[in-house]
Amino acid sequence: MSSADLTVLRAVEEYVIGTTPTSVKAVGFLTFSAQPADADTVTINAKVYTFQTTLTNVDGNIKIGAAVKDTIANLFNAINLSGGVPGTDYAAATTIHPTVDAVDRSTTVLMVRAKTGGTGGNALTTTESGANTAWGGATLSGGAAGTPLQQIRYTGESLNYNIENTQSEELRPDRVETDLVQTSASGGGDINFELSFGTFKEFLASIFCSHWLPATGGNEELRNGIYLRPWTVQKHFQDMSPQQFHNYRGCAFEGMSLQMEIGSIVKGAFTLTSFGLDPALGVVTAQLAGATFPAVSTTTPMNAVTNIQNFAIDGVPYTGCISKLSLQFKNNVRAIQCIGSLAARDMKLGTLEVTGEMEFYFNEGSNYTKFVQGTEFDFSFDLTDDAGNTYTVTLPRCKFETGEVVAGGRNSDVMFASQWRGLYDGTTDRVVHLLANPA
Repeated sequence: MSSADLTVLRAVEEYVIGTTPTSVKAVGFLTFSAQPADADTVTINAKVYTFQTTLTNVDGNIKIGAAVKDTIANLFNAINLSGGVPGTDYAAATTIHPTVDAVDRSTTVLMVRAKTGGTGGNALTTTESGANTAWGGATLSGGAAGTPLQQIRYTGESLNYNIENTQSEELRPDRVETDLVQTSASGGGDINFELSFGTFKEFLASIFCSHWLPATGGNEELRNGIYLRPWTVQKHFQDMSPQQFHNYRGCAFEGMSLQMEIGSIVKGAFTLTSFGLDPALGVVTAQLAGATFPAVSTTTPMNAVTNIQNFAIDGVPYTGCISKLSLQFKNNVRAIQCIGSLAARDMKLGTLEVTGEMEFYFNEGSNYTKFVQGTEFDFSFDLTDDAGNTYTVTLPRCKFETGEVVAGGRNSDVMFASQWRGLYDGTTDRVVHLLANPA
């Protein structure tokens, strides 16, 4: 008999969906403080990229774009030899980088990752010649051997393997059913949690379909992106004999909810969709070969009593009273089913939806007026734990979808109960932004 109290959840990010990695790939970050000058260079493991105002056809030449983000995009596409217009954005003679991939970018930062996992990636050198570009280190870093199974702090879970069975419709004179055939399988469910700083760092990045990138002051930032980040999630039933391990591969982050209410810890849930359990390798009695176990975070769960600070609407601190605030992310992930396979073969991202609820005590009418008039607004707030670690959440462009102001009955307060939706903001090039500022 297995106990929930002794059930351990662990996870490791996959580089190829459905395949648990056996090593970690090294990464590097190139930050742009301004446009590079003509003839400035960046070098990645001996391959030189030269920025030019007038593009010439030499391998590695990069056109300086109209803005920094365009220059970064040109370099990103040149490294991968994918996207952009060869001969316009980068030299037509450019060849794909042999040892790194460009994996993410923002308006000021480029992220690259070694093609091969392990410590060898930590020897890939990075240099720059210009005053407006700077690598985070002289080499890539973070490469390691083994499969780092990170333990997940959680309050409950509903991950399950779901099999669709189809009854045979054969007609028989003895009136019996002849068979039950497995015709589809999938995995998925929720992981419930209490939010604490740093604990779900890469899960949050996977919800954003992005990567943490360096920001000013030693901080890190996330913005919504376009990169599916799959995981292997393991359920370890450690009080069974023999112990049992359920390895859910090809897990994509379909969504996340975050609830902030009076007198409560900030609670949430990650929603996963998955290939499920491999019939041969998904349920086993031995831990994954090469598994390592990184330290588990010890940060304190945040609360909605004292840890929510600096709530502002349209850049103005809100002085009224809020009784409820929630955020929901939905990535609209689609499982790709194919003939010849019981489980899905791939996952694809759909449209990002960022929505939520706000409930205000109705002591002034400005927010209700925004609902009535369909006026856009932005809002932001901080979540700061008792040690001073802070997440700053910003949604630069929103509209209220629904709103209700009613006098419900005796001895009750009139509330403005609303639902809002985040929209793309062309100025900041995002829907949502998360800044992490460690104490």
